[in-house]
Amino acid sequence: MAGVAGAPVAVPFLHGRPGGLLRLQVPVARRTLWDDAIRSIETELTGRLAGYRQAALAHLTLLLIDLARLADDVVADLRRSGEPLLAEVFAVIDRRHAEPLSLRDVARELGMTPGHLTTVVRRRTGRTVGEWIMERRMAEARGLLADTDLPVSEVARRVGVGDPGYFSRLFGRIHGASPRQWRELSRL
Repeated sequence: MAGVAGAPVAVPFLHGRPGGLLRLQVPVARRTLWDDAIRSIETELTGRLAGYRQAALAHLTLLLIDLARLADDVVADLRRSGEPLLAEVFAVIDRRHAEPLSLRDVARELGMTPGHLTTVVRRRTGRTVGEWIMERRMAEARGLLADTDLPVSEVARRVGVGDPGYFSRLFGRIHGASPRQWRELSRL
């Protein structure tokens, strides 16, 4: 669930330069389809006919897939646009999110001090390395909960959180629902 072709999660929310969000352009040829999908979601949610949740979720899923495809090669784009450090940070997080991973580990792998890395990443993205690690883990957890029947303890282990109780509390705080509740809601 890292995104298409392993692109970092949450890329659409990444600040590409100080004070500005990385903007993904919806190609002109696709804008009408996006508008129609958004209207369809609104129609389903306001009409509340039988199966409306599944229909709205299906439209939303297609939009998110299209968004992921637009962000497909963001790491390469960051490298080309003069952001090789951010590209490397996200590559490390994407590659190592399922193991114990801290700011210190990422900094060590990149040959930087944790303080300098924190300053650069926060300035460029508005978030800390730790927040990006957690976002990647939570995205993976959401995918595992939605797409598998793995016990919550196994989901926690697979996303690099060794304590299932801590994972459940953290997931609940971030998502407003326990992992089990989120799984049920994702399958409606």
